[in-house]
Amino acid sequence: MLDDVLPFIHDYRLNTFSAKFYDYLSNITFHDVFQERSPPLKVHTLICKGFQRGTWFVEQRLVDWVSIRLREYHVLEKQADDIVKVKFRIVVPTGAMPNLWHTYTAIDSIKYFREGQEDIYVDEPFR
Repeated sequence: MLDDVLPFIHDYRLNTFSAKFYDYLSNITFHDVFQERSPPLKVHTLICKGFQRGTWFVEQRLVDWVSIRLREYHVLEKQADDIVKVKFRIVVPTGAMPNLWHTYTAIDSIKYFREGQEDIYVDEPFR
C-alpha cells in the first residue's frame, strides 16, 4: 500500500503528516517498512497520535527534523462510556537556524471526545 502512495508525494514534501498508532507493534512495523521504501519526508506540520508516548519518536525516523515548523502530540486514553481523553502538546520552535529546535515553546492541554467523533473536542467529558 505504501508503494501506491509514495509516487503522489512530490519530492517527499508534505504540508501535514499525521500518524495514529493503536499499539507498539503496528508503530514499529510501519516505521520499518517506511524507512525501507522512502527517504525522510519534508513536513511543515507533524501530528502524532497514539495510546502510548512511544509513538512520539515517529519524527526521528520518518521526517526530516529541520523541515518541521510545528509538532503536535496527542496521547489518547480510553475512559468509561466510549469517552477518550486526549492530552495535547503543541510545540513551536523559537530558535534560529541551523538549530531551529534548540529553543521552543510548548502548550499543553487536555480535551475529550466520544469515540467515533474525534473531530468534536470538548473541554470537559460529556455524560
